[in-house]
Amino acid sequence: MKLYGAIPSGEGWTVGRCSKEYRDMHAVSNVRTFATFDEADRCAREIASGKFPELATSGEYVNMR
Repeated sequence: MKLYGAIPSGEGWTVGRCSKEYRDMHAVSNVRTFATFDEADRCAREIASGKFPELATSGEYVNMR
């Protein structure tokens, strides 16, 4: 199962993904960079719930606050 959360990306924020076995968070390559943490966090929640299957498979949301 994949874990999703908002992570810093350059000047903004994006959605990060990791597996339960390997805890290193890496940016989901086809998700844009957001201006705020809250925008990226909302996107991470939506991806985890399965709202955007074209971007990534559903999984579990991790609060990165």
